[in-house]
Amino acid sequence: MTDRAKIYLPKISNNNSVKYISILTQAIINKEKLIKERHINILQAIETELLGNQKSKSFKFELPTYHEIENVGRLDTNFYRKDFKIIVFQIQNYAKGFQTIQQLGFTLSRGQNLQISNIGESIYSKKKYKNFYTLMLPKFLSKYGTIDKVEYLGNPNSLKPLKKGDLIFGAEGFEKGRSVVVIEEQDRVITNIHGITIQQKEHNVNKAIFVKCCLDYLRSKGLIDLYAVGGNGGSLAQKYWDVIPFPNFDKEKQNQIALLYHNSKIVYQSDTFTLDSFLKKDNTFNATAGIYELDKTAKRLKKLLNKAIDDIFNDREVEIMFD
Repeated sequence: MTDRAKIYLPKISNNNSVKYISILTQAIINKEKLIKERHINILQAIETELLGNQKSKSFKFELPTYHEIENVGRLDTNFYRKDFKIIVFQIQNYAKGFQTIQQLGFTLSRGQNLQISNIGESIYSKKKYKNFYTLMLPKFLSKYGTIDKVEYLGNPNSLKPLKKGDLIFGAEGFEKGRSVVVIEEQDRVITNIHGITIQQKEHNVNKAIFVKCCLDYLRSKGLIDLYAVGGNGGSLAQKYWDVIPFPNFDKEKQNQIALLYHNSKIVYQSDTFTLDSFLKKDNTFNATAGIYELDKTAKRLKKLLNKAIDDIFNDREVEIMFD
């Protein structure tokens, strides 16, 4: 007898339970597919605006001059490569100009140092307890700007909390460049020293999202890796950020791009869902939802799906609910 033949599946006699599990699964698949599509749409929107509005100047590759090397101050860098210079040229040649991260009104700082020598003893947990900090770590971020998982930390000190409109950027390792925007004001949420926190005084969420999307574009073109230094994937240290150009898109274009990541004007009306209406209403919501909303609702549905499966395996009646 094969291992597969030894597997026993519970028999589900309630058709509503079968339908419930089926539509939850389909809805989760739909959302995860749309998250990937929205991400591609963001990258395409940036490239279309960028390349469609170039100045008349044409790119011409030249080997680095002594003056250029003197300004950069390094030989062990990718700044002189042709593929690197082409992308940088396209941004700097954008008709409406470009800005640095500082000119955009942002400041950079390292995340919280969680070493014992800095904050003392801590308790780490996969379950949240009262007064624990939520750890939003770079290693938990996806390339789509979603959070795959969180952990929790118990520590009596006042640690460095994240604020609405902050941007967490994973600056180290082979997967560096992944980032996420803090969309909603949250209590006791921190990141660690492996992440750079990009902050602004005005806490403008759309502005932070636009910067995040530009960083995603640079990452998709390989520039985040080329800006970095060092081994084991390298690190994009704070001192190199002042040479990263961000295209000066107008606010309307910034908002159009940001809308693909976050749409604050829609509400997930789960209290109106029924078995028969759920997929239709969920798809209507998805049509205008950003990556943030798609991910948030997908996580909610996964909890409901896991509960339903657990009920079945423990011979409990499946509760049909969408809230």
